Amino acid sequence: HDSAARLSKISRAAFDPETRCPAWERFIDEVTCGDEELAAFLQRVFSLGLTGDVSEQALFIHHGCGANGKSLAFATLANVLGDYAGAVPADTFVHKLGERDRELTAARLVGKRLAYSSESNDGERLAEATVKALTGGDRMTARRLYCEAVEAAPTWSLHLLTNALPKVRGLDHAIWRRLLPIPWNRVFADHEQRPRRELEVEFAREADGILAWLCRGYIDCRSGGLRPAAVVVQAQATYRRDSDPVARWLADREAVVRDDAAEASVGDLHAAFVQWCSDDGSATLSHTAFAKALDGAGIRSRRTAAARLRAGLRIVAQVEVGQRGGMCVSEG
Repeated sequence: HDSAARLSKISRAAFDPETRCPAWERFIDEVTCGDEELAAFLQRVFSLGLTGDVSEQALFIHHGCGANGKSLAFATLANVLGDYAGAVPADTFVHKLGERDRELTAARLVGKRLAYSSESNDGERLAEATVKALTGGDRMTARRLYCEAVEAAPTWSLHLLTNALPKVRGLDHAIWRRLLPIPWNRVFADHEQRPRRELEVEFAREADGILAWLCRGYIDCRSGGLRPAAVVVQAQATYRRDSDPVARWLADREAVVRDDAAEASVGDLHAAFVQWCSDDGSATLSHTAFAKALDGAGIRSRRTAAARLRAGLRIVAQVEVGQRGGMCVSEG
């Protein structure tokens, strides 16, 4: 560290491009189950913590059951990066924040290059507006307690560590292009586990080598892009499909079937969808959002004098509105 450079932050590793980190690389190989493509992707993802470059506009969601090494990985990265890394509360990403809370969160992140959460609870809903704001790349208002507000440019890559993927209600591209779920599928059995403190000490000895490993990852990222691994691309597609209630409803052959000769009114389709969501425990959609989702699924519409119809769908569980406004279900 050179005080003449007037830097306010310092890492805990020195740069030597020739230094290696065999224990760390062996650990990465183990937690990725020997998937070399995923290991290389993790190296590129982690390397963003060196740069202050937020052009990826991503929230990296590291998910998987316990005893898989993800919390140890981030503790190690935080040790290597020193003042440039920091933890943020898990509810940053899974609770709806007001403007004041968002300013306090931004203040925690100012100057960080790697920001990561603690484990979130299962079944939490993603705070989509907050994720968009923190990954958007625009300057943000940051305010510490009892201090004046300041504007800050984002410099952080964001990581959420969780056992289960948070629920996402938004169907728009603006949120889904930001979410990159990274599976941590390796679960270490009791007899495979070494004391955490022992591993932390071993990785701390390799801090210089891990910094060089991160630099090599960034060179790879700069030359070829982030290039998500195939398992991540598949996880993202599955996550999006499972989060889309209309897609799951359309896929449920006990609820609705594709039939080129059939037509159904939008009102009947929406009522059937609402009933399905109630039975499934899923969040429903408004008429407008439902219609947009049908458009996105390629369900054609046409208007008659009496109603707007959708072609190619037949309701299996037909929802009928009774004379008193109640609903009953009859098999169609």
